[in-house]
Amino acid sequence: MTRYHTHRSFVAAGLALALGAGCGDIDLDPMSGEALPPAAEAPADGRVDEGEVLARRSRTIDGRTFTFLKIRTATGEVATRITDDAGRPVDPAVIPRGSTPLVHPAVRAALSRPSSHPAHIASDDTLPVMLGLTAAPTPDAMAESRQGSHTFDDMGRYIATLDGETLTVIDERVLGAERAATTRAARRARIAWRADRWSDLIARHGLDAPALSEAIAEGTPSVVLELTGAEIEAIAAESADLVAAIEPAPKPSNALRAALQDVSIDPVVFANNGRQGGGVGIYMSEEGCNPDGTYADYERLAGSTDGHSLAVAGILRGASPRSFIYCRGGFTLPRASDLDGVGGNEAVLVENHSWGNMPGRFGGQRHGTAEYQLLDRDFDDHVYDDRVSVFVAAGNNGDLAPDHVNSPAKALNVVGVGAYDDSTNTITDWSSWQDGEVGNAKPELSAPGRSLSIPLADDGRLWSGTSFASPIAAAAAADLMGAYGWLQLRPAYIKAFMLAGSTDAIAGGADAVGVGGFDFRSAFFSGTNTWWDGRNDAFDWYDDRDSDPGNGYVDRPFDVDANRTSRVRVALSWATRGSYTHAHRGDAHPIGRDLDLVVYDPDGRRVGGSSSWDNPYEVVDFAPNRSGRYVARINEYANRDAGARLRMGLSINFY
Repeated sequence: MTRYHTHRSFVAAGLALALGAGCGDIDLDPMSGEALPPAAEAPADGRVDEGEVLARRSRTIDGRTFTFLKIRTATGEVATRITDDAGRPVDPAVIPRGSTPLVHPAVRAALSRPSSHPAHIASDDTLPVMLGLTAAPTPDAMAESRQGSHTFDDMGRYIATLDGETLTVIDERVLGAERAATTRAARRARIAWRADRWSDLIARHGLDAPALSEAIAEGTPSVVLELTGAEIEAIAAESADLVAAIEPAPKPSNALRAALQDVSIDPVVFANNGRQGGGVGIYMSEEGCNPDGTYADYERLAGSTDGHSLAVAGILRGASPRSFIYCRGGFTLPRASDLDGVGGNEAVLVENHSWGNMPGRFGGQRHGTAEYQLLDRDFDDHVYDDRVSVFVAAGNNGDLAPDHVNSPAKALNVVGVGAYDDSTNTITDWSSWQDGEVGNAKPELSAPGRSLSIPLADDGRLWSGTSFASPIAAAAAADLMGAYGWLQLRPAYIKAFMLAGSTDAIAGGADAVGVGGFDFRSAFFSGTNTWWDGRNDAFDWYDDRDSDPGNGYVDRPFDVDANRTSRVRVALSWATRGSYTHAHRGDAHPIGRDLDLVVYDPDGRRVGGSSSWDNPYEVVDFAPNRSGRYVARINEYANRDAGARLRMGLSINFY
């Protein structure tokens, strides 16, 4: 059940905002059968009668188009206006859920062609499809709530707290070990749960494929199989309790020193061994992988030699000298057995995927990239469940409209990385940027990705692509985790940290660049950071224990010296479950939780805000107008997914 903060006065706002009466025939709502209010004038960009428009989104659901507005009223509250395609106000309660068929329309179309069609699929012909299991249970959604912070003191040292109590370095290590143990135990339970479901599916339908044996052993959430039309129809008819979706199989494709200087890895990382990724495992997946010994502290888990892989691993090794790199061929998530480390080496905390599912054809029909696919679901659930930080190349289709950011870079919990030219600080024209159907903004940030010279892969060739921007960001995350252990196994926290540190101005527009070009120096020395990991309903609990208890918001005060700080970046990120988004991908708002962010100065004046639809992060950037205590204020606009914990990260960067 969706939980809204109704004191924000928006639940019935759609009906309360009619702008006047008209004349003529009475229109009836086809869903409710009741009279519809008269059509209203479309609101102008920026303002409506009720206040400032903070966010606008249109979405077509079952053939009807709705427009959603978040509006800041004169009292500072957030209200909502929802209108249909004729401009008439709509009650949120009558907006339908979008249809999400178990068999993807492209698969259904391929199976439905008549025998006279040249691309007819007979019942015994096979199609390459991806089967995704229904969501595994998340029993920790209502477990204990906790809050921690990490802030620089006047001596430049980080002070750590947990629930208001100061922590020692040893305390932090103990907490990190407990977090890792809890994550491993939950992973084992998911593996067992999924293994049972795959076994049931095999028994029901007589399926036999190596991929299914691996799925049982590793507890993978989805598999790619060659199935006949008869097998697909039988699974859809008889196993909806086990299978969430049957989609076209993905078709993955492979999407330095000057560059490392541009993002401040050189010299900030290279000057200090403690900032070089020590104790952090990085997993990468490619079409193939080069053999052990190609680089120091590198292990090939599976795959044959590949030039693209050589270049990606070279960037990871060059930018994160003391991390341990694992490579598995086959364009895949890590196996459960990979995550704890292989051969006694470091556990996987960071991943880089310099590939994506490219637009192509399925069963003779074009299959695009806008959809939120099983691949995106699995990556989002992987980040949420296994608490790893995942970086994915946005893709190289930016000049091929209407192609979108590739899957799995569209996933909400991963960091999609665009590519810019570090010689001009301009986004490349081929870096993908068009958002997918969910509407979450991609890419999140950008890194150098044009004309890079890469160790060992440097045969006179200069490498270009988002494939080579993504590992720069991933390596930087590993370096940050090596220096700041409290970022480990907190992907929403490290994401906020990196968004706050993406302060380099890159030309080309925010849609293509994201929040900015990542800068390691800027992120590393950020000033105030806070994490929350609480029960699903913990927002009010945190509100009751903050600096302004019971006001309906979670407040985080922070001090600014305007004489020493030219700008402040406040970044908020939170985790969401891919299983929820995939199951609700046809709804008006597929994201499980919607938060907004506003910053106030010492006099209580609003200096900036960030409100979006269906985005799992918000960023506010401002120039401080005076010294004193500012407040970052978080508003829980909606909580739709009762199965998810409230995991937030807030990073405040002075630069």
